[in-house]
Amino acid sequence: MKNFEMMRAYMLNKFRSRFELLWTITIVLGVFLVFGFLIGDESEAITASYFVFLIAYASSIVFALSISEDKETGTLRMIKTTKLSKKEYLFSKFIMTNLAAFLIGMIIMSFGMFYTEIYISVPSVMFVVFLTAFSHAGPGIIIASVARKKEHVRYLTSLIMIGMLLVSPVFYATDNIPETFKLLQNMIPLTHIIEVARLLMVDNQNFSKVMPSSIVLTVFGLVTLVYGYERFDF
Repeated sequence: MKNFEMMRAYMLNKFRSRFELLWTITIVLGVFLVFGFLIGDESEAITASYFVFLIAYASSIVFALSISEDKETGTLRMIKTTKLSKKEYLFSKFIMTNLAAFLIGMIIMSFGMFYTEIYISVPSVMFVVFLTAFSHAGPGIIIASVARKKEHVRYLTSLIMIGMLLVSPVFYATDNIPETFKLLQNMIPLTHIIEVARLLMVDNQNFSKVMPSSIVLTVFGLVTLVYGYERFDF
């Protein structure tokens, strides 16, 4: 019940700012249209990878920024005086920061269904969403724990976002890039999630083809989540 009330208050606060929400959707769709259909020549692959990027961005960067904002405004201090546990707080915060990204991502996927040959099924979409969110939640908590001020979190997350966009194959394929650059790519979890999403949604492969990468990402997510949870001061 406490989780529901916290989530409802957060979402009402966000949706009251209609202009901000509309502007966010416009920017997100604008970037997708430019890279997916005007510049990119692989619209199906970009549709899948951009969907994954939005979930990863919300699960790590927006999650970390939201926690740091609670620290600076004193909201976290106030929450500590209630009966809400650390686990309940982090879980509620995580769900809240992912709802908007998921909704915008589904708009993009719906657009892709009509204008590309992307394969979309409920099991594949939910699997990709869960894998992406789970593998990026831990890093989000770690960032919020390490950086004490929201300004520091913003600087750090800006660098991470630039790295995610430029290094991970969000808007391009990995076939014709140098091997040294591929080594750098493979160090970023988002790269492997993008490959999983493209195999399921673009190549229409079955789940057995993505199990090895999925297991590694799940282990990575579990380790970072446990470490971030223990590190987070509540």
